[in-house]
Amino acid sequence: MMNSQHCHLTKKQQEANEKNHSHQDQFAPLIFLSHAIPPILLDKQNPYHLALQKLGEFLSVFNFKGIIFISPQYIKSNNFYVTNKQEYITMQDHPYEEYFNFNYKAHGNNLMAQEIQEVMKLNNLIGKIDDQWGLDHGVWMPLSILFPNLQYFISQISIVQTQDLQNYDSLIKSIQELRKMNYLVICSGQDRDKKLIEYKKIPYFQDGNPLIDSFIPLYIALRVAQKSYAKPVYEELYKNCISLNCYIFEQ
Repeated sequence: MMNSQHCHLTKKQQEANEKNHSHQDQFAPLIFLSHAIPPILLDKQNPYHLALQKLGEFLSVFNFKGIIFISPQYIKSNNFYVTNKQEYITMQDHPYEEYFNFNYKAHGNNLMAQEIQEVMKLNNLIGKIDDQWGLDHGVWMPLSILFPNLQYFISQISIVQTQDLQNYDSLIKSIQELRKMNYLVICSGQDRDKKLIEYKKIPYFQDGNPLIDSFIPLYIALRVAQKSYAKPVYEELYKNCISLNCYIFEQ
């Protein structure tokens, strides 16, 4: 069990962190991960798995304050919620029975959840604490590759059911501030080549799958990133239907 809001790094990692992040205005990286399926993510020889593993090695030299995750599976009707549990349950919200016994250990933290709430409040947004939601598969699958032995506290922020993307303006400002405070922000969902903001103009969009919910994390990531440089981590259109594109945004 962790007893600090910061992970305990080796001396080598601390030295690398001091070398790479000596500037006070350095933002924590922002990551967008396409939402894959368990057989892809948990196949250790899959190129996508190997790419995330390599990304995790890169992230291991940082000393983040915690991890904030945006997943399309965590959606509420009207209000934004912030998760906080002493130990999260690994939710098996997928149809692949061979992975139902997989368990990923992750923990919340009261101080971290309160800090997220305070930043949201400064942006005129109420973030209600949710102590019931666990880690959905959009979170634990990629995290289990990036951080096999997670030593950071984590909170998810919900998305909301809305057809107006401008309703996310205050949340995006809040996440931008949290990124400045050295929280690693990870958004998991789907991406497409079309302009996301104009999705309503696409014929029969509402009848397709995935729904707009799956694109919200990408929208949030792009807005939070601002002028941060986007570097591809991995790019593939799996079986001509599932995007596996992943990006890291750095200053």
